[in-house]
Amino acid sequence: MFHPGGSSILLTGPRPFYYTYDLMSGTAVRSPRGLWGTTFTKNNGAKGIGMETCAFDPSGEVLAVAGRGGVIHLVDWRAGAGQVVGSVKMNAAVKSLSWAHDGSGQLMSLAEDSEVYVWDVGERRCIKRWKDDGGFGSRLMAGDSTGRYLATGYE
Repeated sequence: MFHPGGSSILLTGPRPFYYTYDLMSGTAVRSPRGLWGTTFTKNNGAKGIGMETCAFDPSGEVLAVAGRGGVIHLVDWRAGAGQVVGSVKMNAAVKSLSWAHDGSGQLMSLAEDSEVYVWDVGERRCIKRWKDDGGFGSRLMAGDSTGRYLATGYE
């Protein structure tokens, strides 16, 4: 995914590490390790240890990364070192993440049971939660730029 600043690309996948690609210099750098303080393990065969489910906040300062067991790691991206500064936890595995674009700092997460959580990241608490009726097996979620609508669906 593109960094909101537009100068780099974050490349993730089914491994507990990532690459950043600088668009100006044309160079890719592999993270020296995964994220510090996460639920990821060194066993790459384990389910749910990759970084493929992640989202930058609109400012590009915080990266939310889905971990194991419904944990969402909040990474301070300003330093670029992949330092986890907090986390929130859902009751089911995370399928998708989306940030509000209105500057509120709210993060929305979609669980494997089609439940949507709205998080106040500053307070690290869930402020709203609902079941997506008819959302059996939904895997994707995205909101509009005004913050009025949220869509869920399949890949």
